[in-house]
Amino acid sequence: MCVHGQTRIFHPFLTALLPNSRIVFKGGVCYQDHEHGESCIGYHRECYQRFTDVNKLNKTEERLAKNPPKDDNSTDDDNDDVEPVCKKRTLRSNVAGPSSSGRPHILRVSCIICHADHWIRDKVTCKRRREPLTRYGTIDAGKLRKAAELTCNESLLLQMRARDLVASEARYHPSCFRNATRFLTRKLPKETTDILYAESYEKFCHNVIDEQILKQQGAIRMTKPIAQFIKTVKEVQGIDASSYRSYNLKKRLQGSYPQLQFLRPTYM
Repeated sequence: MCVHGQTRIFHPFLTALLPNSRIVFKGGVCYQDHEHGESCIGYHRECYQRFTDVNKLNKTEERLAKNPPKDDNSTDDDNDDVEPVCKKRTLRSNVAGPSSSGRPHILRVSCIICHADHWIRDKVTCKRRREPLTRYGTIDAGKLRKAAELTCNESLLLQMRARDLVASEARYHPSCFRNATRFLTRKLPKETTDILYAESYEKFCHNVIDEQILKQQGAIRMTKPIAQFIKTVKEVQGIDASSYRSYNLKKRLQGSYPQLQFLRPTYM
């Protein structure tokens, strides 16, 4: 057995420490000679080189000269004087909960238009998946602000006035952005009947749209506005406008009041 390493290494070269001892080698390992009762003590050449390395000895002496070891008694006295430092206790919620340091956003990452998750269907796999969010940029800022002002979207305008959406890395769904700004690029057909009924149309918008629908925030069927418009044309201009289509009035109102929403009811 090696004196320094205290292990049996499978190495063919093992130098005997005692010249008179008998060494028995079996597979490169030195064992005790039980026949003569002598212990087989030696050392490996690698262990001897590591143990007697001059560089390591010099470094150890320099370290001990700078920091001499203290006595056990003085160490115990010093430990008695020093108060034990309380370890910081971690809460169970901090250990189990996810870390929030990985999220660079100040506010919750959600669409600034719908504030919810939007699901779309993949055209390739035909599976439903969450629509990814697009970062709010300076190019889209003007168009979205104009659409919010025309549609009187106070929730969106409040976000734009409260903080810088570009600096705070606000995000939106591309489909929500298209739906909110589609009317800005829509070309409405111009008809000759709009010029003929211009005076009646202004009175109709003031009495019906402004006073009844926008102020009261009500919802009515399209048959009622078209009937009131025909009645207004008859009273103001004395013209029979019974042939005026509700489709033309709808397109005309969409150009004058972008905030109006026209929905088609679904029957089960």
